[in-house]
Amino acid sequence: MKRQEIIQRLKHVSPASFEDLALAIFHYQIEKNEMYRSYIKALNRHSVEVKSLLDIPFLPISFFKTHSVRSFDENPIS
Repeated sequence: MKRQEIIQRLKHVSPASFEDLALAIFHYQIEKNEMYRSYIKALNRHSVEVKSLLDIPFLPISFFKTHSVRSFDENPIS
């Protein structure tokens, strides 16, 4: 999935489609975010094992204070 597709899906997310979108974003992050990919690897997890929202490993909040956690080069949209 591409970034623009995710952005469009975020605009129209519903309770019924939330989990599917969260899983799509998880796979996007694994592909595009080196920090997150390294974290998942350190946990010895594999993306194919993640089949539900509860399976998605979350980065510790402290990572956002000590690392650059980005999936694309553009500046964030404010």
